[in-house]
Amino acid sequence: MNGSFARRVVTIGTTLSCVRIAIFSVLVYAEWTGRQSISLVPLILGLYPEALFAENDVAWTMWAAIGFGVLLIGGSFLLALLLAFIPQLARRRP
Repeated sequence: MNGSFARRVVTIGTTLSCVRIAIFSVLVYAEWTGRQSISLVPLILGLYPEALFAENDVAWTMWAAIGFGVLLIGGSFLLALLLAFIPQLARRRP
């Protein structure tokens, strides 16, 4: 693993994590304050595939939100690993 690949994974993973945690924070805040609306539905797509693990009627306590946030961070870095590996595969192809 060379430096540029690791740097790319960390950069992509950090960016994805920040965006996905911000989306999740907006959605949880809207639920806690009772300001949910149909206009927030597109934001949910930013939480997939981890959102498949959440139940439909989950009560978002502080600890449940923190746990799901950790899951989002881990999933973001796995996605970053895949996204950083794609250019290397494209370069190896003749």
